[in-house]
Amino acid sequence: MAAAARTIEVVGLRDLRRELRRVSTEFPKELAIANQKAAEVVAKEARLRAPEGRHEGGGLVVPIKSSITVGRQQSRGVVSIGGARTPHGVVTEFGGTIPRMGSHRGQVKEAQAKHRGFRRYGGISVTHVRKQAYLIPALDAKRDEAVEVYNELVGDIMRRAFGTVAVA
Repeated sequence: MAAAARTIEVVGLRDLRRELRRVSTEFPKELAIANQKAAEVVAKEARLRAPEGRHEGGGLVVPIKSSITVGRQQSRGVVSIGGARTPHGVVTEFGGTIPRMGSHRGQVKEAQAKHRGFRRYGGISVTHVRKQAYLIPALDAKRDEAVEVYNELVGDIMRRAFGTVAVA
């Protein structure tokens, strides 16, 4: 089940990155940090909204809120969910099924390679996970705050790089 990615697009970012590289090699790194800090606003809200339940038990499973991470790049800030130790993270956001703990790994990989669901494919037991969205609602709730943080940070970078600059 593919879901449309929700993004906040920054118009002119490519040109800004190019101009910052001309001034100093340090400014693009600071732009990456600004992207990360803006994404962290959304990640913090997603951690608060992430559901908790029986699946959060001990052992090898990591709670969803612990798997919410923020990536840093010059061109974007990225909030990631899930992972190998939190296979239910993405499925919880959108609903669906995941193989139960103890399912044979080879069978799981074969089902994935053939783009088939896990629903009793090759004897794999599945767990049905109902949709409990937390990341997309967090982005919707914190979009304005993330944009405000980003504008402030980029404005600071631009003032130091180019002097007095008006940020729209």
